[in-house]
Formats: sequence, structure tokens, C-alpha cells
Amino acid sequence: MDLLHHKPKSNRKSRSPVEPTFKRKIKVVATSDQHTGHNSTPTAKVLAALDSAYRESVLMETDIAVLSGDFFDHDLSMAQPEVDLIYNWIFRFLTQCALHQVKVRVLEGTPSHDAKQPRWFVEIAQSHKIPVDLKYVSALEIEYLSDYDMTVLYIPDEYRPRCEDTKQEVIDLLAAKGLDKVDMAVMHGCFPHQFPKFLHAQIDSHDPDFYLSIVRQYIVIGHVHTFSQYRRILAPGSIERTSHGQEEPKGHLVLDLDLDHPKKSKVEFIENRLAMRYVTFNLNAESVVQHHYRLNALLNDLPAGSYVR
Repeated sequence: MDLLHHKPKSNRKSRSPVEPTFKRKIKVVATSDQHTGHNSTPTAKVLAALDSAYRESVLMETDIAVLSGDFFDHDLSMAQPEVDLIYNWIFRFLTQCALHQVKVRVLEGTPSHDAKQPRWFVEIAQSHKIPVDLKYVSALEIEYLSDYDMTVLYIPDEYRPRCEDTKQEVIDLLAAKGLDKVDMAVMHGCFPHQFPKFLHAQIDSHDPDFYLSIVRQYIVIGHVHTFSQYRRILAPGSIERTSHGQEEPKGHLVLDLDLDHPKKSKVEFIENRLAMRYVTFNLNAESVVQHHYRLNALLNDLPAGSYVR
């Protein structure tokens, strides 16, 4: 994939004097499935990964920060010690985004995880009077971003009981707004390519051909914790590991969008090399002594707090 190149935020394309000037080359930093408040992966570790993804040097050159669902792992009690960490992180993050004029878009994820708690972003911004361009999206919506002359489709998880019902509402919403396409989509859910073929008939998933036909640039979708790319459908995956069976790289996405020339847009997956370790130790036909030596070698190589099964 293309390497991340930083460009000054003032890089605007000139148009004729009679037309408004829009910024048409923009940078989007997208994270997903943070699962703060998780019972096994420490929230402090998740927030450290987010601090790295959205560090100040990155925000200085970012236009939009996207969090595409499941920021929370479950409905949290105010008595839990993680709540203070999460509150303080949101406050610092929004303050930095306001300082560097970064738009923040937070999508509602799976109801059993987010449980409408991402509204904290809005409540914290309002209570502290943080002048940040912030939107928390909990329903199907198409947003027009006037700075870029850009449209974004948002689809939360389980918006309707069936993905086909959601698809029809998207068709109706496009028609109501007089659009045949949007520039970008941010979703939470899944597409068939994200799981084995034998499960396709059992799992209700979105129609990739339809969404690719109505989105000019990239589709960013959360929910499945593994990074993947199918044509222009991008799944950042989770920024941290939260269970066994997730030994693949974790991280986030950086999108360099050329709104006038979509084929010139670029995407890069940035790995979180400090992600929590959940390791599977495979038994085989070795002797017990050989198992012992191999397991000791594995344990000596793992950071404290790792999980082994």
C-alpha cells in the first residue's frame, strides 16, 4: 500500500473566480472497534493506541477523524474506574481536534456494545464548550460537508432488522436528496467477503455491489475485528486485540482522498505493533519436555499481561 505522505492543510485546488473554492484533497484517519471498558484488554492500553493513531503530529495534517463504531465494549457503570480514563481521553481528543480544525465523526456501533454511549462525545464537547466540528451519528444519514463539497453516507449497525431494509432506505434517502452517489460511506456491520462462504446464507450482510455502485471513494466499515480490503470496501478492524483468535495485525487506516480523481486516492493500514497479545499455543506430537521448552520460550517473549491458551 502507499506510504503516508503529509501535506499542508492549506493545499486547496484553485477554481474559477465565480465558483466557491473547496478543498478537494483531504486526509481521513479512521479507527474502529476500540471496545473501551473491555474486561480483558485494559482500557488504558486501548486509549494509548488511540493516542498514537491520533497523535498531534497526525492531527495537524488530518481533515476528518472517523470512529466507525463500538467505541465502547458494553454499557458501563459510572462506578467503573475505566470511565474516568475514557472521559478524560475524549476531552483531550476533542480539544486537540478543535485546535487543529479536525472534523470528528463518531458512528453508533452494535447496540450491545455502544448502547448509545458515544453521545458522551457530544455531551463532553458541549459541557466544556469545546469548539470542535463534531457529529455523533445514531441513525441513517447523508451529510454534506461544505468545506469539501463532499457527501458522506452513515449507516449504524442493526439500523433495521434486515440489511435489505436498510438498503431500500438508502435508495429512498438518495432519491429524497436528489443524489445518485455519495463520495464516501461510514458503516458498522459486515459484507459477505468478511466471513467464510458456508456462513453466507446464515449471516445477514450488506450488498457490496450496491454500496460500491453508490459510493465514489471508499466505504469504511467497522464491526469485524480483522483488517480487510475488498475493492473500495475497507475494514480497519479493531485497534486492539480483545480475545483469542485475533492474532492478525491490529491498527487503523489513513485515507488520502482526491475528490476530483477517485482513482488517485490512496489508503494505508497502520499497524499497532504494541497491541495486546492473545496467543494460541498449539500442542503436537512432541514430547512433554519439548512442549515445556517451547512454551517457556514463548512465555519469555511475551509482554506482561498477555494471554495464552
